[in-house]
Amino acid sequence: MKHPDGRVTTIPVHNNEDLPKGLMRKIIREDLDLDLNEFEAKYLDWK
Repeated sequence: MKHPDGRVTTIPVHNNEDLPKGLMRKIIREDLDLDLNEFEAKYLDWK
């Protein structure tokens, strides 16, 4: 995923297993610097 300021975050996918909820929230909030609603909107646009 790429942030508008140019930062890039790689989200790991291992054998199609779900990421733990806490790790996913950490990636969204801290690495992507988005709130959950912003992430959801971007995810739905991408999907």
